[in-house]
Amino acid sequence: MTSKIGVEMVLVSALLLVAMGCGPPWYRAHESRLISDDAAERGAAVEALAAEGERAMPLVQEWLRSQRDDYIIGACLVLEKMEGDVWKKALPELEEILQGSPSARTNAAAAVVYRKNYACECKLSIVESTGDVPIVFIEGISWKHYSDDPAIKRNICLFIIESESNQDIRSVAVAELSFTDSLAVAPLIAVLKNDSKSCLHSAAAYALGIIGDKKAVEPLIKALNDTVSDVRWGAASALGKINDARAVAPLIKVLADEDSFVRRAAVEALGEIRNKSAIAPLIEALKDKDEKVCSCAAVALANITKQDFGEDYTKWKEWYEKSKEK
Repeated sequence: MTSKIGVEMVLVSALLLVAMGCGPPWYRAHESRLISDDAAERGAAVEALAAEGERAMPLVQEWLRSQRDDYIIGACLVLEKMEGDVWKKALPELEEILQGSPSARTNAAAAVVYRKNYACECKLSIVESTGDVPIVFIEGISWKHYSDDPAIKRNICLFIIESESNQDIRSVAVAELSFTDSLAVAPLIAVLKNDSKSCLHSAAAYALGIIGDKKAVEPLIKALNDTVSDVRWGAASALGKINDARAVAPLIKVLADEDSFVRRAAVEALGEIRNKSAIAPLIEALKDKDEKVCSCAAVALANITKQDFGEDYTKWKEWYEKSKEK
């Protein structure tokens, strides 16, 4: 009797699994195809699973929890292909993945919430042009969700930078990383050093300055020699915010830059760092041909010395000579 009941229970369980669409053969077939080395095989599995919709969700969620990159990436591809909102059942798993350090799996999860227009959207500004076609500017990123979650924002922005073809969108994503955390520093340094677009270099420099991690100092010092003035300006500004003495000598050299905006940024940075070795060069900057550089130099000198002679070069020079005698 006990044996008969046991057999019946097994049969009932099997029937339930089949009814749910999660029987072992179905599971194993799709699982093996999803992680196949053959791209066409993987693509077919993704399409088949996505077409199942809600019926496939238990398996997809299980794969997201698997801690295996190949399963997680495959599951995210399935979610991207699903129609409607059924994919949102996997949000708890996706958000847990997105809390992690930047990786292939965080990129895959970010792709889902970004491409489904769930996480954010780009803010557009349309300006009338002289022709028939309006000029569209991308002002920034508007967060629908995760605005207060630095880790998730960081991973979504990194995905945007890597995947978007629109350089304006990539640039605002780089700038948005300044509102995340220190795990964005290494990717931002990579953008500063390696990306082919100079607009991203200046945005990366800005973001690195806001984050303030000293690992960025040496790459930013190298960026002071960039051929694009916006990048040099961004690097000088960032070095002032990070406030590291290693930047003082390179910033002093930038006081001779051909671009007045770059010179001004270097003056302001030296005023923020407040290293006394910058006093003499800043006094000389009071004679700069650009009035704003001169006024910034006066402010920087006051910050460093706690003296105030305005933009009077002669008084600053006299004070400095006397201070050296003490």
